[in-house]
Amino acid sequence: MNAPNARFAEHVLAGVRWIAALRSAAQLVSWLATLVVVRWVSPADYGLNAMLEAPLEMSLMLGALGLDSALVQAPRLAPRQLESAFFLILVASLALFVGWFFGGVWLAQWFAEPALEPLCRALSGLFLLVPLRAIPNALMDREMQFKVRAQIELAASLLAAATTLTLALLGFGIWALVAGILLSRTLLTVLMMLAHPWFVWPRPGPDANALLGFGALMVLSSALTLLAGKLASLMAGPQLGAHALGLYAVALQFAWLPIAKAMPVVNPVLFPAFARLGGQTGAAVHYFTRAVELSALLVFPLMLGLAAIAPAFVALVLGPTWQEAAIPLALLSASMPFKLLVSLLKPVLGALGRPRRVVLINLVTVLLIAVAVPLALPHGVNGLALAALVIEPLVLGCALWLAREVMPVTPRALWRALRPALVASTVMVLAVWGWQQRADGLPLPIALSGGVAVGALCYGACLQLAFPEVSARARRLLLGARLP
Repeated sequence: MNAPNARFAEHVLAGVRWIAALRSAAQLVSWLATLVVVRWVSPADYGLNAMLEAPLEMSLMLGALGLDSALVQAPRLAPRQLESAFFLILVASLALFVGWFFGGVWLAQWFAEPALEPLCRALSGLFLLVPLRAIPNALMDREMQFKVRAQIELAASLLAAATTLTLALLGFGIWALVAGILLSRTLLTVLMMLAHPWFVWPRPGPDANALLGFGALMVLSSALTLLAGKLASLMAGPQLGAHALGLYAVALQFAWLPIAKAMPVVNPVLFPAFARLGGQTGAAVHYFTRAVELSALLVFPLMLGLAAIAPAFVALVLGPTWQEAAIPLALLSASMPFKLLVSLLKPVLGALGRPRRVVLINLVTVLLIAVAVPLALPHGVNGLALAALVIEPLVLGCALWLAREVMPVTPRALWRALRPALVASTVMVLAVWGWQQRADGLPLPIALSGGVAVGALCYGACLQLAFPEVSARARRLLLGARLP
């Protein structure tokens, strides 16, 4: 590796380490808060939250018009481009604020849930924050200020989690979840403006037109990604009702949790980092396989381990109210390794200037889900989860095929990157199943904690004995050593 690439790698890895270190401090608190909130918020309240998630996240995404990503990817930025981009984001966000404040009745009618209307009005204030956050967020990404961003997100997530937990314990139900969203987004906006002071006048003009093309593709891609993740809930919600949808939403939340914690660490670094690589295909493939290897080592055991202990986890941690979520949790957790690889590939393709490929990947995902959900609905929540386990490998195969020109990762190279995590995770799952057979009759806390301990020990031992070089390389990358 030449000197410029080595320095680039060190800068990227430093960003990953800062984000990982700062966010790791909040992970235990966040996980415990989530577990407590689930026990105090009913499945029906989580169902209402699931009904709001997709429309809200998609609207917030549309408010920025994709210009935040376009500002990061642009080789150069002129002041007039920032002014014009700010104006466009401001107009779009104000329109969405009005739509959410007065249009919540239509969402309530679609799901036949009148309680959604006042929730929509409360959440409409989030759109007034979008223009104030999009510009500093993009500028910080351009300058690769990963440490500062991590500190801001850490503070906002901790305070929001504490607020949600407190209100849930006081019996506020769905309003505890809504308050957490409002506080988190508000704090992010205020802290980003303080950390990266900026001010431009919103000026209409053609200066941002060159950015809109790329931004529109990124919005379309992100909207399709979001739609792919929430389409099952949108389609099934009116038929399943709030209670059943809440079971599916919570199972999906816990299955998705390892990726949800890992990707915010990786994605803010992947996009600006690969955008700097430009057309260096060889370097892009090298760093992508390294990212796959490290992510799989960290996340695969969590996903597959949760699938192995899902019934005991639900019974002990979530409580008897959520017992029906055990099978969906196991099925969804088993599908997540495929989703992780697609989640790593898509921001890389966007950063390398191929957003159309990302759009196609997401479009295929949406089409597969649109076909599968009506077939799965007669089987209820379990059917929806099984459909995900069938769809995700198909999406991964399609994504690798569409990426073959700009990111020519061979099956052999991908297998080399995944093999350590897959082999060690398989040994771990077999050991956990063996423990569960012997632990039958033990108190549930002892059986579950013993299974987790056995799985962790077997995973670490297998990795160290069978793949010592990979294990050592992962430790060096996490602890700050240079790439070979």
